[in-house]
Amino acid sequence: MNTPAPTFLGRLWRWTKCLARVTTVFVIGTVAVAGFGVPAASRTAWARGRMEKTLTRSLGTPVQIGAMEWSWKKGLRLQEVLTSATGEQTTFRIDRIQLHPRLVKLMEGQLRFRATLENPEISVTGSGPSLRVPKFPKKGVRIDQLDLVNATIIVTDGDDSVAVERLTVRGSGRVEGRILRLDLSSIEGTCEDAPFTGQGTLRLSREGFSGRIGMNEAAAKDSAGLQKVLRALHLSPAAPVLSEPF
Repeated sequence: MNTPAPTFLGRLWRWTKCLARVTTVFVIGTVAVAGFGVPAASRTAWARGRMEKTLTRSLGTPVQIGAMEWSWKKGLRLQEVLTSATGEQTTFRIDRIQLHPRLVKLMEGQLRFRATLENPEISVTGSGPSLRVPKFPKKGVRIDQLDLVNATIIVTDGDDSVAVERLTVRGSGRVEGRILRLDLSSIEGTCEDAPFTGQGTLRLSREGFSGRIGMNEAAAKDSAGLQKVLRALHLSPAAPVLSEPF
């Protein structure tokens, strides 16, 4: 018996679940909700609950979503996405996540999208467990453009804490062999009131999170606070090696 070819809506729902796994890490986390139906359905408590359940399974910690909305023109928007503040585990809070999938590519069996995360705040503890990295598909996923706007990363170790603030990141990425690789073409922020800029690469898989970040300013390379943040995120403060253009 011949298996019928998947329909467009079938592909949309399959890639909806894949998108949740990909964008939650830098979490972090999110998904194209078109598979739930018409834009009006995406605003229901049922659809939001399904999304929260998907993200909770992917990250291994309860995730809450304040509001969710889908439109065919603007894509998916999630507001007030957060995890519970336990004090012992890495947590995050994101004011808004905007995803713009390329529907034409979706019809061809590919998932390509642009993602913007506004005002994300990530809290990392020195002794607590990290968020679980979700299982990515083998291939077929590309992030054409990734923007982190006004991000904050707080690292706490005992009574000491250090923060990277006003962090703005632009990059792109793709999944190959179940590994998400992100090339960050622009990094800007401040740590202990000292500004820094740079570039870098990140790799995310079920085995963990790693990467290389290169700083342009000599003072940033010598900043004890910034080096502490990089170590907590398993990032090497070395000159990055960017991948070939997509």
